[in-house]
Amino acid sequence: KVFKLLSPELASEVLLEIDERLRKTLISSISSAELIEVVHEMETDDAADVISELPLEDAKQVLDGIDRHESIEVQKLLVFPEDTAGGKMQAELVSVHEGATVEETIEAVRRKAPEIENISNVFVIDSDGRLTGTVPLDRLILAGPRTPIQDISEKDPIKVRTDLDQEEVAKLFQKYDLVTVPVVDAHDRLVGRITIDYVVDVLEEEIF
Repeated sequence: KVFKLLSPELASEVLLEIDERLRKTLISSISSAELIEVVHEMETDDAADVISELPLEDAKQVLDGIDRHESIEVQKLLVFPEDTAGGKMQAELVSVHEGATVEETIEAVRRKAPEIENISNVFVIDSDGRLTGTVPLDRLILAGPRTPIQDISEKDPIKVRTDLDQEEVAKLFQKYDLVTVPVVDAHDRLVGRITIDYVVDVLEEEIF
């Protein structure tokens, strides 16, 4: 009864903090329309986790009900095994073409900020979508507005492939003290990012 009284935003946070058994119970207590509103409040990686636990027909109904772009991104994530980098990544990120300036990059961050939590890096890509570098936000805001983004980007950044096991991803975060890491496909194209909060979840899974 209490769960049904929560706003969609708060209800989405609750679903992500409880175990799978209780999550199924709470989801069954609300209507499909209410569930769609709750899932809409989630980032793509969290939405994919919740939808993957639903019966096939219910999952299809939610995917059809949420924003079309969000639905497409979630479906991309659902094809990856849950215990891989692809299964842990989120589609929300900030990327710019390698020909962009610092000023254009900052504007891209501003545009994306309302829909993305914890932006710590901007990813630089070429015309084919391949990852060519990363730029930490602190370096970005200290650079001159007309500076080419390539001039301040970290070349050959640490990255992971979609098929890398989640334990190996966690080890990279620990070894290099990372906050976020880009995820690329077999052709080095940027497809997502993994943030430190998901690595904490992985470590908890391994411990318990």
